[in-house]
Amino acid sequence: MGSPREAGNTDLLVTAALEAAAAAGAQTVKFSLGQMRISPCRACRLAPDDSRYCRLPDDMEVIYRALEEAEAVVVASPIYYGTVSAQLKLLIDRCNCLSRMVRCPGGEVSFRRRLRRQKRAACFLVSDLTRDFQPALAVIRLFLRELNAELMAHLCFSDSEARPLAGRPMALEAARAVGRQLVTSGAARG
Repeated sequence: MGSPREAGNTDLLVTAALEAAAAAGAQTVKFSLGQMRISPCRACRLAPDDSRYCRLPDDMEVIYRALEEAEAVVVASPIYYGTVSAQLKLLIDRCNCLSRMVRCPGGEVSFRRRLRRQKRAACFLVSDLTRDFQPALAVIRLFLRELNAELMAHLCFSDSEARPLAGRPMALEAARAVGRQLVTSGAARG
């Protein structure tokens, strides 16, 4: 969850989705990025035979392991200056190591995805004034591609300060429906 505010609008949506997913039988975990110690990416370029994702010893180690095991992810953020929060962007930048750069026989470069398990994903974006969510969605779609995740649903809400989501039951029910969808669509596939 990319909001620095616990129990704020973004957190309410994530909590609603995760509670519904758990009720449908999923094991869930929520990462509140504003409460975690995550360093900025230093483009460390580990050697190809190094099995670590990154050399920085911080809370990303827990997130990398969770991403390896996850069958579904919910990415959520308030909108700041038209895009995702700094907390979420920090995590996204640190996930560039989820693909390894490899040199092909002809000298060209390609990227090999390290996360093999296909995932389902949902995205929640919350804004006070922004009504154009496309820049943030573009960032999240790129991120989800690195996670090997298919975006199955996204919910975008404006006017969140004037009309907090706690007082908008339809918004919270929509988040619950997405949480259930992430679980039931996996059962249907599998």
